[in-house]
Amino acid sequence: MRCPSEKCGSTNIQHLPHYWESLPGESPLKARYAQPDEPDQRTRLILGAVAVLGLVVLVTGGVGFGLTLLAVGAAGVVFTTSRIGAAVAARELWQRRQICLACTHLWVP
Repeated sequence: MRCPSEKCGSTNIQHLPHYWESLPGESPLKARYAQPDEPDQRTRLILGAVAVLGLVVLVTGGVGFGLTLLAVGAAGVVFTTSRIGAAVAARELWQRRQICLACTHLWVP
């Protein structure tokens, strides 16, 4: 395999996760090529609980407040679910990346 960069064409290629693991802990490149952060699932659970609380308040008689809680919780769950999906996709992309050790070009084959 060759580097797809027009300027390089080197065959000194490595899988990015393997390259990252081989870097010493004090290397500044460790942070530069690090895997994206794992998504936080707790936010979605909290917002789901807010939606359920809104449903309970709605059923027990607090219509306005219950509808507000239900709407905020449901919208929050939808929003955080899309953000979690984007974070998972970024992590999967990082897992497939290649790096040219001659010119540091990154690409997905």
